[in-house]
Amino acid sequence: MLLALIAGSMMGTMPVAQFAPRMLDVSQASVLAAMTAPMVTWADLFVDTGGRIGRCTTAVSSGSAMVDRVACDRAMRFARFAPARDEDGQPVAAIVRQGFAVNRAMPPPEVDFALTVDRAPAGAVADLRVVADPAGRVLTCAVDGSSGVGQLDHIACQAVSGLVRPVVRDVSGAPVRAVSRLSVGFATSAVSPK
Repeated sequence: MLLALIAGSMMGTMPVAQFAPRMLDVSQASVLAAMTAPMVTWADLFVDTGGRIGRCTTAVSSGSAMVDRVACDRAMRFARFAPARDEDGQPVAAIVRQGFAVNRAMPPPEVDFALTVDRAPAGAVADLRVVADPAGRVLTCAVDGSSGVGQLDHIACQAVSGLVRPVVRDVSGAPVRAVSRLSVGFATSAVSPK
């Protein structure tokens, strides 16, 4: 059985992974060795201002508590990051969502938010980088990956800028300013007159 750490695209001020994506052998874990179905765990990694992972929590379970635990254990032991930077170039904490795969499962593409618009190219997604204050209020929004339409990217930033993000806490539990990545997908639907 193999557990793969799937490195996401982390650009701009997001933390930069300091490890190569690799297959991690967990065949000694008899419960994992008995599993044959491909599965994916998504974990949120808290990366501190020094680039160290202070906490790992399961964001989307694979359906197996054992696989979820092994994914976080592997991330805590092997993943290393260069620190994230805010808009002024200062080190800042970050939350990084990371996919882990068993039996070479490929994680499905995901978006954090879906916006309904009148027109959009099929599959349009804007990848955004947001900095939030210790209370979770969005301070800045930048486009890391364009949807291909500048107006949609602008709409995505406007939509997430009004949000209050979950408060990010450091290992001691204190709220901190943090950067995170959000994906906004666009869908079209018919507009019904009133």
